[in-house]
Amino acid sequence: MMDVMSLNKPSRVRASSIASADERLAFERLLVDLSAQFANLAGDQFEIAIQTALSRIREFLGFDRCSFGELLEDGSIDVLSTSAIEGVAPLQLGNLSQDLAWYHRKLRAGEMIVLQSLPDDLPPEAVAEAEYCRSVGFRAHVGIPISVGGRFSALLAFGSFHETRRWPVDLMARAKLIGEIIAQAIARKRSDERLEAALVEIRTLKDRLEQENAYLRHVVHEKMPQGLTSHSPHFLKVIEEASQVSQTNATVLLLGETGSGKEVLAQAIHDASARKDRPMVKVNCAALPSTLIESELFGREKGAFTGAIARQAGRFEIADGSTIFLD
Repeated sequence: MMDVMSLNKPSRVRASSIASADERLAFERLLVDLSAQFANLAGDQFEIAIQTALSRIREFLGFDRCSFGELLEDGSIDVLSTSAIEGVAPLQLGNLSQDLAWYHRKLRAGEMIVLQSLPDDLPPEAVAEAEYCRSVGFRAHVGIPISVGGRFSALLAFGSFHETRRWPVDLMARAKLIGEIIAQAIARKRSDERLEAALVEIRTLKDRLEQENAYLRHVVHEKMPQGLTSHSPHFLKVIEEASQVSQTNATVLLLGETGSGKEVLAQAIHDASARKDRPMVKVNCAALPSTLIESELFGREKGAFTGAIARQAGRFEIADGSTIFLD
């Protein structure tokens, strides 16, 4: 069960079921301040901001430990952030694997759980919860369900380990706003991450299209063979074999003297294949300097060597999903 533990110094909130007017005013100011801090956070500042918010709300309400987590579909709780007083170990981040079925069910139903004396306040059916409280030394606990996307799938939890206590119920209900602020910040961060991933994919596809277009502009002046025919029985056999191999993804070795039509035959194989909708990439290996063969065939990153002022895709990368002809 997630939690928050009590302070060794006097709490700013009296151990009463009703908050005073000054306490309510101070708490409202805290809510406004925390809300403003989360308004324009950068992605790398979320974790620190969430932990700071938990620490401030914990100190104000006088708990020992405060945690925020998500309610997972398998009945477990994923702890995302936690804050504790000195001398109390923070709750371990990650999956809290205890089977707390009663606790989980109540929060999923949107019910705030207020347990002022543990484990006595737990119902008989909360056997696992009672055992957990005894094992960690819980004396009091408040669990506040947080709605995310119309479902109660997160929680803000407070706990005390040193004494049984009563807290102003009205302030605890208002503390739900802190959880909603944190949940919205996390949702916004994840949305930004998904958007960034989508933009990276778009940039990758854009670069690939530009590379293909550049290659097509380079070879557009070349006349593409429209088909092969011959009266020679030997060459007709070659055409038949080319037709057979074009239906596979096999590597083909074409042998012949210069000018015998190896490139024409390679183009015919490509045009008859399932890869015909993308251009065949041709590489004149004899024309490549030995110092540039690697970068031309496999590409290079920006700054890989002197003069590499931009990233360049290799011929193999450009030919992905198509055919590459190495002459």
